[in-house]
Amino acid sequence: MVSVNWETPLPTNPDPTFIVAQYIDKGANEQQIRQPFEFCGEIESIEIKEQDKEHNQALIKFKREAAAKTALLLSEVQVNNVEIKVQALFPQTHEAGAPPSYERTDTQSSAAHGNYEGKPALYVAHELLAAGYMMGERVLSRAS
Repeated sequence: MVSVNWETPLPTNPDPTFIVAQYIDKGANEQQIRQPFEFCGEIESIEIKEQDKEHNQALIKFKREAAAKTALLLSEVQVNNVEIKVQALFPQTHEAGAPPSYERTDTQSSAAHGNYEGKPALYVAHELLAAGYMMGERVLSRAS
């Protein structure tokens, strides 16, 4: 678990809906941080804290576990032209590897980009590329 004094109340038991994004450029605002994660599913909350002199980090809580698992693929995606690192707040709640294809259970749009929960990870990666996000081959490889 990432050791930070978050203001967001953390559960006493490991919760797979929490992820942490690190190495976020300090120049990135909340909307720039939020946007790529909205492709993964509905976000319940986001908290941004300083990581070091040049970077911030964000604690993101998703509504569903499937969205959080898909968000783990966003490691090495560029936000504000800087590669970020994404990990589970509670690593023991996620198995290694790419998320499977989930059955879509909610057909309502949850974000400006639409609700991508339940979509294969490669579909989410494709939508991020179409929206202009930069990602390396490793991100695409993990998604496929």
